[in-house]
Amino acid sequence: MFRPTWLFTLALSTLAATGGLMAAINSPAPAEAYTDLRYKARKVLGLEKYWLPLPDATKVAGLVPIACPSVADTIVVVTGGQSNATNVIPTLHTAGPQVSVWFEGACYPAADPILGANNSSGSLWSLMGDKLATATGKPVLLINGGLGGTQYADWNDTRSGYLAALTRRIETARAAGYEIDLALWHQGESDALIERDRNVIRTELSTLSEKLLDAMPEAPLYMFQTTKCIGALRANGVEEVRAIQADVVQAHPRMVLGMNTDTLGNDYRWDTCHFNSQGRAEIVRQVVPALVGLLDGRIPDPPEPGPAAIEPGPADAMVSLSSSSG
Repeated sequence: MFRPTWLFTLALSTLAATGGLMAAINSPAPAEAYTDLRYKARKVLGLEKYWLPLPDATKVAGLVPIACPSVADTIVVVTGGQSNATNVIPTLHTAGPQVSVWFEGACYPAADPILGANNSSGSLWSLMGDKLATATGKPVLLINGGLGGTQYADWNDTRSGYLAALTRRIETARAAGYEIDLALWHQGESDALIERDRNVIRTELSTLSEKLLDAMPEAPLYMFQTTKCIGALRANGVEEVRAIQADVVQAHPRMVLGMNTDTLGNDYRWDTCHFNSQGRAEIVRQVVPALVGLLDGRIPDPPEPGPAAIEPGPADAMVSLSSSSG
């Protein structure tokens, strides 16, 4: 039986006095009401968030590093964001020898679950690297940092260590002679649910974008538009949050408004939020030509949706996630 702690009781009392409790109760769905209540209680009490454990050297225990690709010829791509930028796709992909991952100061094969991101299934990036290497005829080096369920503010909060971990990987790669050519960021689903103050979303995304760009002085930042996830509020995406993403991108000359993955419906996701193998294939199909354009110095228009054919194959099963909120 649940016995509320005095902190929880105090939070409920304070929320009731300020109207926050009724706002949470009147949320569109029970799960969303719980998320909203938990968020408001933490804010009222000034409690620190639970920070996710970061991928570290234990992830490469037993793995053998491979020879790193030539500094002169390699396309270096940084990836990050929340769960759809991690290892959540039920089917695994192993990239060919032209694609590798920089992690803990060494190069490793680009095999799912991809190093640097959390969760334990398949990723967008192994296949993306394969197709980009084929399209350009050059080796691709991935530097990954996605963490499931995170908000923009989490990356800006130094207590989390999230951005520091990714920037350390970038710094060690640059110290080894590599310069970042592209950065890809897929995030927004958690903020679309949790952070109801849209000005906060704008501020936190702007701040995070500037920090990422500072860490990669020459690279364009390709910002996906994404808000669709589990629950009624996000079932078709949240247009006003996508508008904020677009506004932030348009304010900076080195940022590029990327694919709107909210256009991919539930046939492309295994739980109405996280992509399945068909979703991965469609994102890669649309995004790689835009990345080739960026590498050639052209700013591409956001790709138009054009779903790939759904082919029969093993069903995409549910996978275990480090966070349930996207």
